[in-house]
Amino acid sequence: MKSLITSICLVVIVLAGTASGASESIQVVTNTLAAAKTDSEPTGPTVFLAFNGDSPKDNSISAFMYFVPMISTVPVDAQVNPANQQRVRIVSCKRKSTSKSFEVVCEFEMQGPGYHRNTFDAAEVISEMKESTKANKPLSNLIDYIMFEGSGRGSIKVKGRIVKGIEKVSSVKVTFNEDGNKSPVTVGLYTVKSENGHYAYENRSGKTVARVNTLTFKDGQSEPTMEIGLASVRSSKEKDSLCSMIKGRIANLFIKPIKVSHTGNDAMMDFGCALYKKHASFTFPKAKNLKIENKADSEEETVVARAAKGKARSNISAN
Repeated sequence: MKSLITSICLVVIVLAGTASGASESIQVVTNTLAAAKTDSEPTGPTVFLAFNGDSPKDNSISAFMYFVPMISTVPVDAQVNPANQQRVRIVSCKRKSTSKSFEVVCEFEMQGPGYHRNTFDAAEVISEMKESTKANKPLSNLIDYIMFEGSGRGSIKVKGRIVKGIEKVSSVKVTFNEDGNKSPVTVGLYTVKSENGHYAYENRSGKTVARVNTLTFKDGQSEPTMEIGLASVRSSKEKDSLCSMIKGRIANLFIKPIKVSHTGNDAMMDFGCALYKKHASFTFPKAKNLKIENKADSEEETVVARAAKGKARSNISAN
């Protein structure tokens, strides 16, 4: 169990609307310094939003999952499989409010085959873990990747408070298993043993997969944290089962909120604010820890280019 708890903590360490308009007499406040950014600063991708009465707008999986490198504390890259067809769209939004608080629930659909994977820098992950592990002891259940595979249905729940007529987002909860659907989000973990004081990713073992149901971000903390809810925990060689689901439920009893980057947490609060204010879109800040985007697409282009050269050479030889 100790190993399991450690694994979940590591996962989250590196690791991420509205039906009516607000009254003119009420001010909605962005939660972070993002509002002060200039147009000249580099940005991440834009997610297009839609509300009741609007035509749903498709977003690429890379844009939707951009919050992962935003909240990560180590470098990550982003990969999509060749011919990826995954798209994410908001399909409904509901809003409730009282004199002191408000809530928005937006449901989204994840459609199309393929996968999107963020792979974490092994050297950085190992280095972080070494700091809290006794010398030459195994580093258990380090995070390898987080993957969004296939289709599903989820929701984004935004909660906020109203103080002296000012509305401010206080939490954003992203759920990936709405309406009893299986979450398409998993994280890969592994263990590395010491060899003369050296830990090498190439010598990894104990590969494990944990399926993620929820991620929750909160405002107003000096050290921002993220809460995580799991569906299951299993060996990478096994499939989800009753046993793996029981392991996931047990792990949820011991998981504590984990520190995430300020920039990433701020971005999630601003995203919730954009949903509440019925913005047509939301543009992420540039993720400083993102190393490579769409690596698999680049590899595909290389393969296509090589094939084209080979065909050209064949035509030349034939002539």
